[in-house]
Amino acid sequence: MISNKSSMADFSKGAKTPEEAFDRQILSGNYMLFLIVGLFLVVGIVGFVGLMPVPAVIAVAVLIGCLSAGVLAGPLFWEVDSANRTIRRLRRAAYFPIRTWPFILSKWKLLAMYGGVLWLFCLVIQLIFGVIFGFGNILMFQGALAAVFVANVIFYTVLGTLGAKSGE
Repeated sequence: MISNKSSMADFSKGAKTPEEAFDRQILSGNYMLFLIVGLFLVVGIVGFVGLMPVPAVIAVAVLIGCLSAGVLAGPLFWEVDSANRTIRRLRRAAYFPIRTWPFILSKWKLLAMYGGVLWLFCLVIQLIFGVIFGFGNILMFQGALAAVFVANVIFYTVLGTLGAKSGE
């Protein structure tokens, strides 16, 4: 299959650094289709938050927040080498003059953008389904989803960068 280079370049528009442009291209194309399918699968669960008891609402928010942060952060912080081993991208690119802080900021920018879309999408779905099932637990779900997503982004950032340049 021949990829459309103009559409791949469209994903990297607005990037301020080469690292950010590369990250945007990683999360484009077929991976974007995977993210969209995952987002529509979330609709089947999130719409029924008004019917769930409080522990179930928190469990669903934790599950969605953990899985979405992991699926988004995985290809941004790690890649597979020629021996099919997962290595950190920061260590793999150690021969380039990549500083850790701009590397982390480019990842956080994309993770915040996609996390914000997930949060907003869940809120819209809950408000639509809230007319039918009630508006209970929406604030609890949204707060737990945001807190868990941010905590997981910090966790994956530490896991993906700490000690990567010191030879591990």
